[in-house]
Amino acid sequence: MAGHPGPDERELPKLVREGAHTRASLALGTESQARMALGHKAVDGGAAPNLLRQGLDRGTLVVASDGIAIPAGQSSIMVRTHYIDDDAAKAITERAKALRDGVTTLHVIERDAADALADIAAVMGEAPRVRTKDVLARLATRNPSVYGDWSFIDLKRALDKVNADPYKSDGVMVVSRDRVLRALTNRDGEGSASADG
Repeated sequence: MAGHPGPDERELPKLVREGAHTRASLALGTESQARMALGHKAVDGGAAPNLLRQGLDRGTLVVASDGIAIPAGQSSIMVRTHYIDDDAAKAITERAKALRDGVTTLHVIERDAADALADIAAVMGEAPRVRTKDVLARLATRNPSVYGDWSFIDLKRALDKVNADPYKSDGVMVVSRDRVLRALTNRDGEGSASADG
């Protein structure tokens, strides 16, 4: 951050500093900031993030740690990482968003391609009615990639549009086998009628 004076007691409280077993610092302006970030032992042992050049040593960290193998006799190591500037970070973010959107789109297409009504009828078996939570669990077992993350809302939406909506029976939401079979018959009948006509 331009013009930022670096860490101080308010930003890096003693409890946090002393509890951090691994400390790393990018370029800092002063030795006192280095002591605040890495600790006295590391700076007294030669750690000097304050000697890193602002703008020139981008992606270089000075690391002091109890949990990382540091060569014997040294209190810190310098680590060079990839530096990603603002433009590159924005491009990476946009690429990630596009990939995520693509996955979402494919998932929606896959769901639409599945025959949810036929799958619901299949998982209900011969029972006259089945609890919605059991229908969801059976669907997820039958086809996890399509139904694995279905919620009650997804199930209700699939059934509502064919007039086979879930209802309450003895205080629990259930799906009626007759309603689902009627909806399947009506749907299949419509498909046959349009094919004949």
